[in-house]
Amino acid sequence: MGDFSDLEKPILATSVRFRPGQRAKYVPNHPSFGAFIRSDQVRDPVNEVAEDIAALAASRVEAGSPGGLHDKVRAGFRVKKHAGLIKVAGNLRVKVLVENTVAGSALLEFGARNLRRERMLGKAGAAFGDFKPEGGPGA
Repeated sequence: MGDFSDLEKPILATSVRFRPGQRAKYVPNHPSFGAFIRSDQVRDPVNEVAEDIAALAASRVEAGSPGGLHDKVRAGFRVKKHAGLIKVAGNLRVKVLVENTVAGSALLEFGARNLRRERMLGKAGAAFGDFKPEGGPGA
């Protein structure tokens, strides 16, 4: 066990650090925070959420269709972990991309004349983050 005698006898300041009425001023270290918000330390949890969004979007694709378009789209969701940077409120942040490059996935997402829009990726993305403060489905 450690020696906790210093907790019993607190250190007393021998000199006054501030004059009456004087206040401390906090100066944030913007370059350090900027480097942090662009680091892999932030990219990893963002990537985990992107993986959850991709899985939720795949689960929202309706079952079967003629020609197997729905099945192809369901299997086509991918996460691009190193998608670069994105500017949010003037500050650069890490960017992780959830995409589906299967031909026809845009038709299912946005719909067409004879095809009802499903919005599987849009709804999955809206279930997380700022749109749902408690953290997403099942939180």
